This record gives sequence, structure tokens and C-alpha cells, in this order.
Amino acid sequence: EVTIWTGINGHGKSQMLGQVMLGLMRWDERVLVYSGEMMAKRLIERSVRQAAGMRTPTIAFGRAIKDWFSTRYWVHKHVGVVGLDRLLFVFRYAAKRYGVRHFVVDSLMMLDDIPESGPKFLEEQRRAMVKLSAFAKEFGAHVNLVAHPRKSDDERGAPGKQDVAGSAK
Repeated sequence: EVTIWTGINGHGKSQMLGQVMLGLMRWDERVLVYSGEMMAKRLIERSVRQAAGMRTPTIAFGRAIKDWFSTRYWVHKHVGVVGLDRLLFVFRYAAKRYGVRHFVVDSLMMLDDIPESGPKFLEEQRRAMVKLSAFAKEFGAHVNLVAHPRKSDDERGAPGKQDVAGSAK
């Protein structure tokens, strides 16, 4: 399957998704995360704090969590935009080599293939979803995709499915 996580910027989509991935890892599921916006070291540190349930775990506790992560948690270290086919190549490798079944793409706007607007926007977004869905079916995997909604006049109203876009513009 492919699950789309959407919501207003800064409202905790990535944090919530991180908690879900930790829950999956507790059941010995393997996870690979691509966040084109965050350095791998920072992403891992954030995940360690989240797993520890505290802002500053002891050095020993942090190491124990990282040891626990070693067979369950992978991070694609590329920062910046990436082509979807390249990302799916990495996902396929992780699925075949390490048995990873849960993948995170944070976020749609970090995929190079999808324009932020214009006549090809919806068609390219549809093609990306077709590719992600085909990958998920081929490997019995689950892909979690963060997609920001278009900006509205204020943050009081929840975005609808027509508001989901590749970027927050």
C-alpha cells in the first residue's frame, strides 16, 4: 500500500510518522526513511530521542537505542531533491538485500520528477503514485508519503483531499 500523510506545515506529520515507524520496528519490521530536507545524522538523533521518550537520553541509553536500530532502521543519506526512479532503485535494493518492508518519503516536494505547478503537475503526480503503488505491490511493502497541502488563508480549517499537492504552495 501507499499511505499519504498530509497536514499543515509544522503540525507534526513527520513526528507522527516517526512514532509509527518506531512501533513497527518494535515488531521487528525494517524501515527505510528518505528525508530530503534533513541530514541523516539529525534524523537519527531525532529518532533516538523519540525512541527514548526524552530530549536528552544518557550516552549509554542512546547507544543502546542505536544498537537496536542497527537491524531495523535505515536512512537514505541523500539531502535535496532526488528522482523517483533513483529513489525506487534504493528502495528495491533495501527490500531485496535487507528485507525492508516499510518506506518513508518525506516529502513529495523532494521528488525531482514532479513540477510544483503547471499543466503537467497532476499527470506527473499520478505517475509517481502509480510507480510507488507498483513498487509496494511488487515487494509486499508499505510506502508512506508526506504530501503538503496547498496553503490556505489560515490554519484553522483542515485541508481536504483537493488541497494535497507536491509542495506547500
